[in-house]
Amino acid sequence: MSLTTDYRPQNWSHVIGQDSVVEVLKNSIVNKQLANAYLFVGIRGTGKTTCARLLAKSLDCKQLAEDGEPCGQCESCVAITKGNSLDVKEIDMATNRGIDDVRAIQESVQYAATGGRYRIVICDEAHQMTPQAASALLKVLEEPPKNVKFILCTTEL
Repeated sequence: MSLTTDYRPQNWSHVIGQDSVVEVLKNSIVNKQLANAYLFVGIRGTGKTTCARLLAKSLDCKQLAEDGEPCGQCESCVAITKGNSLDVKEIDMATNRGIDDVRAIQESVQYAATGGRYRIVICDEAHQMTPQAASALLKVLEEPPKNVKFILCTTEL
């Protein structure tokens, strides 16, 4: 594992330099005012993927704290931390950038969540998608199933 993943914050209180983002996300979780999709944009190393994983943990945590912090100990939190949650799919769009890859995403989100409340798709490096793949993903983003949340992380708005 790399240093990035070894020392990645595992709860909102450990995220540094993104106070306003953390506050907005935690408030939306606590108040149950959730969007179907989120777009995290910033330069390399600003915590886009970290915030995406924390958002996924908070959305599927079975013992969520009153302030929106994931417990880190329930089955969902542990699986997301280890990267083996069936409900959270993290896709590197730099290598899975074609329309067939997006069709696989479209197919996988049709199923109900197995352990958490939501199926969550994290599209890392979303700017790397082909134009055709982006168009196909847009269709799913416009009319997503109820139980699905998308998080797109990119360095290019």
